[in-house]
Amino acid sequence: MHSKSKNYLFTGMLLLTAVLLFTIVDHYFHGLKATWSVPDYYFKDKIPFGFFWAVVGYLIARKVRSTPAKALIVSGVVATTLQVRYFLEGYPKSFVFIFLFLHFAILFVFTFVMFAFAKKKGNEYERSPKSILIAFFILIAVGFGTYYSVFSQPAVVEPDRPYRAPVSATTKSAIATEIVVHIKNFAFVPKAIAPKAGTKVTWINDDSAPHTATSDGTTLLDSGTLEKGQSFSFIFTKPLSVEYHCNFHPSMTGTVSVGN
Repeated sequence: MHSKSKNYLFTGMLLLTAVLLFTIVDHYFHGLKATWSVPDYYFKDKIPFGFFWAVVGYLIARKVRSTPAKALIVSGVVATTLQVRYFLEGYPKSFVFIFLFLHFAILFVFTFVMFAFAKKKGNEYERSPKSILIAFFILIAVGFGTYYSVFSQPAVVEPDRPYRAPVSATTKSAIATEIVVHIKNFAFVPKAIAPKAGTKVTWINDDSAPHTATSDGTTLLDSGTLEKGQSFSFIFTKPLSVEYHCNFHPSMTGTVSVGN
């Protein structure tokens, strides 16, 4: 194998190892607070997305000789591009800035360690088969660790809490029917409903993370924070159309179109 090809293979494995380690730690931090939770698919997406931008960062910093400076550039590129997704999906600015800092710090530590390891293993154009083999086995071990700690853990089952069902004020009228919207896997299911006037709609949170059902731009719907197992009900008494979202996870949206 050509020396350049060996170097790219070696560096690619180290960068992927750093991204996998970052994913493990990031998964831990997102689990520290319920309001920091994100859908599980975010972590699956972060591996190819993070690796791609780590490679871009490495290509930018490739001629930089200082190991800390090189790690700084790579971690900065990856952390910044990851926050773009949170920002575009409407997450609060405080959330974006907190994780910009956390992501940068975590990535800097792991990329610095990987680049220091690479430097210890000699000139980048003289990668020995032994060095490549060591990097490969480290990658495999970390890959198994990532799978076990992030993707293979069963969902935590919490004891049911009592349902709470605050109802709209006009309320005392007869309820024609009831539609149930389940909040699960960071989505409203079904996302769009079309009840008739007089219908009671109930949102039930099946996720471990807290959610809300909050109308866009109005105070019509305001469930407050729904923990796992809690519910919120509202009676729609007249035809209207409402778009709503989760305050904690703005990418979660739904619509209610009430007819006669």
